[in-house]
Parts: sequence; structure tokens; C-alpha cells
Amino acid sequence: MNGHPLPHIIVSPAKMSNGESVGKHENAPCLPVNFRISLYR
Repeated sequence: MNGHPLPHIIVSPAKMSNGESVGKHENAPCLPVNFRISLYR
């Protein structure tokens, strides 16, 4: 668990939804925190 491979998976849908650069995936507030935590669990 490096802690980075999972976020990359979330970036795909986030980029299509926001249409912003992938570099902003970490600051994207639209991403549900609960969904992110569920993946890390």
C-alpha cells in the first residue's frame, strides 16, 4: 500500500467530471472524502 495507486483510479472519473487537469485531483473538493477513506481501508 503506497497510498498513491488508489488516488490515480479516482482521478479518471474526477477529471471527466471536472474537466480540469489531473494535477488538481488532490485538491478537488468535489471528491467524497468517505469514498476515498473506504478505499484506503
